Amino acid sequence: MDIKYLLHIIGFGLVLLFWRYLSILIHEIGHVIFAKLVRMNPYKVQIGTGRKLFVLKIKSIEYELYDIPNIGLTFANHTKADKLKLRNLFYVLGGISADFIVIITTIIIWKFVGYGIILLYIIIFESFSIIYNLLPFDININGKKFHRDGKLLISIIFSKEDIIITDGYHAICKDLHRYEKELISLPKVFLNKDLSMLTIFDSGVAALSERNFEKAIDSYEHLIRDYHISSAEKAYLLDALCGIVINNNELKYLDKADKWSEDAFSLVPYSNTIQGTRGAILVEKGRYSEAKKILLPLTYPGNYMLDRVVSACFLAKAEHFQGNPDESEKWLNFAENIDKSNPILERTKGELTRFSASLQTESA
Repeated sequence: MDIKYLLHIIGFGLVLLFWRYLSILIHEIGHVIFAKLVRMNPYKVQIGTGRKLFVLKIKSIEYELYDIPNIGLTFANHTKADKLKLRNLFYVLGGISADFIVIITTIIIWKFVGYGIILLYIIIFESFSIIYNLLPFDININGKKFHRDGKLLISIIFSKEDIIITDGYHAICKDLHRYEKELISLPKVFLNKDLSMLTIFDSGVAALSERNFEKAIDSYEHLIRDYHISSAEKAYLLDALCGIVINNNELKYLDKADKWSEDAFSLVPYSNTIQGTRGAILVEKGRYSEAKKILLPLTYPGNYMLDRVVSACFLAKAEHFQGNPDESEKWLNFAENIDKSNPILERTKGELTRFSASLQTESA
């Protein structure tokens, strides 16, 4: 085979198998850097969709890598409610700026070092990536709608100064249907697009990502207590607070979580998600029989995948501590068959294994 064609094949393979991931990462890091420059708080970067491969946390930012490199997302919060248009504009331009830097750097390397075919593919790939990202349309992946940078830029340029541009609030608003059975009662926009409320909320989200739970509790309880928001929004915030115990295993907040889950349950008793949260907290409180009655129906088909997995994990925990190891194993296997990468499942398995090992050590 001619060496020229071989180099073409190698270059094409490099772009497809390696550069796509790296290109998305560089683009999202551009958003992260520019967000920090304008005093925003980036807290998560997602590379791809599909099955989660691994999660890496560097300082306060969580990086998630998925097996399909089709999109990149950076999640960032505003820490101040002033100069929003400028902040948003700078933040969105960060990704495109990073792409341009890659192209310029690649051209310089090509000129002084060589490796023309491979570098040419990178230049072409990045050029198409810039054009693709600047298209003023949404992209639909697995039923979820995401804004391209071009769509965001147009929204920012033609928006008023007091509008916060972010996919996050729109996604939360759509997610509120898990806490309200009457769709007509759902709020059209999250927290009324009120800047003071959104800034407090963002502060809480940032605190959670940094594991500053006291600050997160202060922020969310402030919203629940002092502002007029819908029952679904209150339940969403209370559910997030309960996640301090359920997702992070911070049991020193268990008594507070018991009250949060009870309040959420009184607000929206028909919400399967809140039922699951209440059941999980009851398991942590050692009220196993009561918890199992709540959690068991949530494992049936037709419920949300996350609710089924989390309910199964806490059912496994309840059965284990009630002295039913076979039933506990059954529920762990059930959860694993639905979503084996769920972090609560991994933590539950590790916790139960350590508890069994400690019992064996004591008996020995």
